[in-house]
Amino acid sequence: MAFSIRHKNDLLPRALLEDLRAYVDAHYLAENAAPALFRKAAKQSARADAIAYEVCEDAAFPAPQSVSAVSGRRAESLEDVLRQKESSFSEHLLSLLDECGEKDSAVYRRAQISRQLFHKILNNRDYQPTKSTAIQLALGLRLDLPKTQTLLQKAGYALTRSSRADLVVQYFIERGEYSVVTINAALYDCGLPLLKTGSAL
Repeated sequence: MAFSIRHKNDLLPRALLEDLRAYVDAHYLAENAAPALFRKAAKQSARADAIAYEVCEDAAFPAPQSVSAVSGRRAESLEDVLRQKESSFSEHLLSLLDECGEKDSAVYRRAQISRQLFHKILNNRDYQPTKSTAIQLALGLRLDLPKTQTLLQKAGYALTRSSRADLVVQYFIERGEYSVVTINAALYDCGLPLLKTGSAL
């Protein structure tokens, strides 16, 4: 079904909104497409497993071993894995702030988040932001799309093709437009949840 834009309040130029609509239509991955792709991948995986099992049986081999067992390496314990934990969201955010060389105030103002929340995130290594906050910080830092995705992944999120709201955000990031106000205006005109408030209007 084509993505619709209501043009109710004319917050943004019609031509921009039409271009946005075409972008979302071209990139949106419909919800019912994912299960079909998953089923196909699952079938292929099951077929490969069945063939491998038959080969093992025919050759009178024991059941397949894990990669670590075959290579002779000891399987890592959960404790080992946790010790190798990657940088947290707040740690990664700090490194991005150092990299951009801008004042913290410039970043959190562009991100449209409060000074208190910004410093709360920076001072707590394990702080878990909302997806909206993580996106807004990426916008405040003026990150390109790959760096935005990396920052979001640090918090357990991603911009996906199965979310029209995510595609609206992605559209503006790809075009170097980082204004939260502009993106929220587009989300509003599209009837999608806004950044920060999370409420559909």
